[in-house]
Amino acid sequence: MAQAISDYEIDADDVLEEAPLLDDEAESVEAGPSSAYSSEVILCIFICVVLIVCFEIGFTLQIAPLNKVLESIICKNYFPELTSLDLNAMADDQRCKNNDVQGTLAMLRGWQLVTEILPGLLTTIFYGFLADKHGRKIILLLSVGGIILNFIAYAVICWFSNIFSVWLTLVTPMIMFVGGGSVVATSLVFTVAADVAHESQRTGGRIPEDLETPPTTKDNTQHTLLDRIKTTASQLVAAVFGYIWGDTKIALLMLTILLTSLGRYAGELKLQYATKKFHWTWAQAGYLISVKAVCSLILLVVLLPSASHILTNKYSFTVKAKDLWLARVSSILALLGAFLIAFSPRSPMMVLGIIIFSIGSAYGLIVRSLLASMVEPHHIGTLFNTISLLQTAGSIIAGPLLANTFKLGLKMDGIWIGLPFMIAGCLLSFAAVVIWSITVTTKSVAGQDDVILDSEIAQ
Repeated sequence: MAQAISDYEIDADDVLEEAPLLDDEAESVEAGPSSAYSSEVILCIFICVVLIVCFEIGFTLQIAPLNKVLESIICKNYFPELTSLDLNAMADDQRCKNNDVQGTLAMLRGWQLVTEILPGLLTTIFYGFLADKHGRKIILLLSVGGIILNFIAYAVICWFSNIFSVWLTLVTPMIMFVGGGSVVATSLVFTVAADVAHESQRTGGRIPEDLETPPTTKDNTQHTLLDRIKTTASQLVAAVFGYIWGDTKIALLMLTILLTSLGRYAGELKLQYATKKFHWTWAQAGYLISVKAVCSLILLVVLLPSASHILTNKYSFTVKAKDLWLARVSSILALLGAFLIAFSPRSPMMVLGIIIFSIGSAYGLIVRSLLASMVEPHHIGTLFNTISLLQTAGSIIAGPLLANTFKLGLKMDGIWIGLPFMIAGCLLSFAAVVIWSITVTTKSVAGQDDVILDSEIAQ
């Protein structure tokens, strides 16, 4: 289903995007007399956290069951004699692990990823504009409504699979043009959090539903929306051909963001990979989601804060140097995890690979922080928008690409079943080469905290 947060790039990857939903500055609201840590602000942040947790639980709970149901429907299409079997009996039938069935399932899920991304990609600016004009709550409710309708449509198609083709699930995400889907919903939640908890106390402790805006006519609103789209597009173009691609260092780091986004989808295949290669049930494979979630939690709560504290306080690393070294370690862990999954002869090694892969998934989060320190403050919003665009493009390409490689690996059989993870490992290896080719001033020295390439040092 629609993905609140991508699989490779951990859930917290977007948490740092405290930039507005749109590239323009967020609306200004007079700060109340209460402090930034007032009970109202804490309550609002708590609500935002609960919403994100609910989104994530909802999206996560359906992954294994949906794969199991889709597999059974596809299996019945290939083997009509299995129609009389119930879902559990069919899941145990080895004919459902046939290469044709698994290849079709991989292709279906790969294209579902594409169609689920499109509504958010095409409507983010529009719903961001409406949120600026009419408040976050109504647009958030609209987004959640679209997501629920999409889930219902999936359920109807699967329940009446004798009437509807399973490929109709590629069309149902179009329902999420109502509200923009999870992309808009999660962006709005993060925007609300930024509104009420920004360090400059630009808002009070409530969700800003009553932002004062001048009355607008329908024509004026349409004109303003058109201007907003033109402005956003021109800023992205200026970013691409200006300070991003015009700077070799930033361009290379942005390229690694794209590559890791491509490699991220390989994690989506881990459940199907486990059921096919190691003959796990879908229920058993579902535990891999918990493994990844626990690793991500430990990474965010323990490992990253501890490593950051040690590097900055004990070894006096600059902020850029700290981010760079953390990114380097993450890149090595990510590629090592991908290759371990790909070449694992036994399931314990695969689980170990998933653990290492999950810990290395902080790469995008850290590189985003590094990039933010390399551009002027007024360019950060555009930088984050460009990064989001690259991540979306990577996901759109990755779905069909890695699904096809999985299908090819099934035909080649043997160790080649892990072909998607081999491809992901190669992409992550290139990202690692790039990040290790960049150096920064390690110690805090005034005026010497610029990121430079090794080749520039030689010159």
